[in-house]
Amino acid sequence: EGAVQLALPYAAIEAGVRGDTLKMSLLIFLGLALLYTALFRIVAGASSALRLQAEVNEHQALHDALTDLPNRTLFHDRVGLALATARREHTPVAVMIMDLDRFKEVNDTLGHASGDELLKQAGVRLRSALRESDTVARLGGDEFGVLLPRVVDSTAAVSVARKLRKVLEEPFTIHGLALQIEASVGIALYPEHGEDVQSLLQRADVAMYVAKEHPGGCEVYAR
Repeated sequence: EGAVQLALPYAAIEAGVRGDTLKMSLLIFLGLALLYTALFRIVAGASSALRLQAEVNEHQALHDALTDLPNRTLFHDRVGLALATARREHTPVAVMIMDLDRFKEVNDTLGHASGDELLKQAGVRLRSALRESDTVARLGGDEFGVLLPRVVDSTAAVSVARKLRKVLEEPFTIHGLALQIEASVGIALYPEHGEDVQSLLQRADVAMYVAKEHPGGCEVYAR
């Protein structure tokens, strides 16, 4: 019987194991880094797409699809905000309702496509004639709403209304045809004619129908 004890130098083996471990650690680290990078890009891309879609949905919910002007909902919100500011600062606010005269004749004789094009061009002209702080909105059909925050008085509001009517006087070119239109404008002011959104809009609408019966085409609400 005998016993043999064999001793090998461990330094070389330890170095080999350490090297293999380091290589494996690096491979795992690189793999995880690539995985995290790919996941981050996927999540960031999805988040960006969702945010963009949310912005598009919000814009569509608050703007008219034809003219891209604010719609009735957004117009009401802006009038409400303007009134809140006016109450704090004790300044007047003017609200206008504008209706295109004889617009139905355009639809009946030239078709709805021509009527739609007329509305789009009218919206561009009205927007260009107002201050950045003002709002013009399409409320429906051929009816537009205009908000003038911090207007001086009814005289200043009438001046703006006449300016808006004037920018619509130049003929519109619709599918090769020159069309001339006019507009009737009704005006109501805070706080003189009402202190809430619905009252001002209702009274501006009343004034607009009165304006249709007068040659000037522009009327301030009178109690």
